[in-house]
Parts: sequence; structure tokens; C-alpha cells
Amino acid sequence: MFIFFMIRGIFLQNLRDAEDYLEEQYEEVGKYIHFIQRHNHDHMHHLITIKQMLEKGYSKESYQYLSDVLNDSAQISDILPLHSVAISGLLLSYKDKGLKENIHIQYKISDSLRGFPCKLFETNRILGNLITNALDAVKEIDELPKRAVYVHINATENYYRIDVSNFGDIERFSEVIERIFEEGFSTKDKVGRGYGLHIVKSVVEKYNGFIFTEIIDRMIIFKVRIPKEADYV
Repeated sequence: MFIFFMIRGIFLQNLRDAEDYLEEQYEEVGKYIHFIQRHNHDHMHHLITIKQMLEKGYSKESYQYLSDVLNDSAQISDILPLHSVAISGLLLSYKDKGLKENIHIQYKISDSLRGFPCKLFETNRILGNLITNALDAVKEIDELPKRAVYVHINATENYYRIDVSNFGDIERFSEVIERIFEEGFSTKDKVGRGYGLHIVKSVVEKYNGFIFTEIIDRMIIFKVRIPKEADYV
């Protein structure tokens, strides 16, 4: 009887976790669609405004206005190559989160991930946990130019590649580098921390991939490699 209730409890918890995840995915997709609709709606208004400014001879002001519009549009153009709205929504939400923390997140996406072997929620787990880890590290930095996270997604002939890099405390990171993928290990003294990187490693290895770290020019880089012809483990 005890085993029955234990299994039932685990099942219900997994069901609640799945419901929470679906709600998050729905919210991210909604944000993405709203973002696209807003940009499409604003596009004509921006063109009319710039035209009127130029007709009145406000060349300098129109140039600044156009620069501001292009900078705003860059948020969406960064993630346009991705085929999945859910992944795009996730990346947009992290970009917004970074802006609120005065952290710049730069995406360089050279592959749509259309053939990526991981399930959609697993892909978002990889990206979400890696970006969260980078954001946590960058929050401790005061120098504005170094308050940045770089995400690079591309593919070679044999592998899909995801790199997430950030500035951080290199010396401290080097001391714990052998333990960073351990379940429950964290450099933060907070309850419930220390599972993100372990989750990423578990998902990556599930598809015969691997994850490793490099330190280049005072930057910490987490590199994920997953075979294009991955076999499910």
C-alpha cells in the first residue's frame, strides 16, 4: 500500500511539473506572437514618421529615430533563423530579463535547429539552464561592458553546437570546474540550486552528446555538442 501511494505521489508530481512546463511554453509562445504582431503593426507608423521628419528637414533627428527603431528590431532579427516559436519565445524572454538586469544578451544563430534530435522541451531546458547559469554569474560583475551573455547556435556536418559564454570569476570557477555538473552542487548558498547544469548534462548525454567548458580571454564558455544522427539512450 505504501509503495502504491509513493508511486501515485511521484506520478502526480510529474503531472504537475508537466502542467507547469506547458504553461511556461504557452506563455513564451504568446510573448513571441505578441512581439511579432507589435513589430508588424508599428512598421508602417515608423516609416510615416521618418518620412515626415525628413520632409521637414529633421535629418539628424530622423537618423537617430531610425537607429532606435533598428536597435529595437534587432531583438527579433537575432532569433529569426530558429524554426520553433517556443524556442524563439524562450530566447526573447531571456533577452527581456537580461535588459531588466542591465545585462546584454547577444544571440548569433546560424542554424534553425529544425533537425535537432532533442524534444522541444529538452532543447529549452538546455538553453534555459545554460543562459540562467550565465546570467547568475554576470550579475556579480559591476563593469558594464562585461555584463553580457553570448549565445551561439550553429551546426557542422556532424554536430549541432550550442555555446554560451560570459565573463566571470575565472579563479573561483577553476577551483570548482570538476564539480559543476554534479547534481545539487552550487556556488550559491541557496536552497534548490545546483541542478541546472546537471539537467543539461543529462539531456545532452541522453542523445550521445557531450558538454564541456573552456576559458578563453577571461570568458567562461559552456559548449554543447549533439550528433546529428543521435541515437536515443
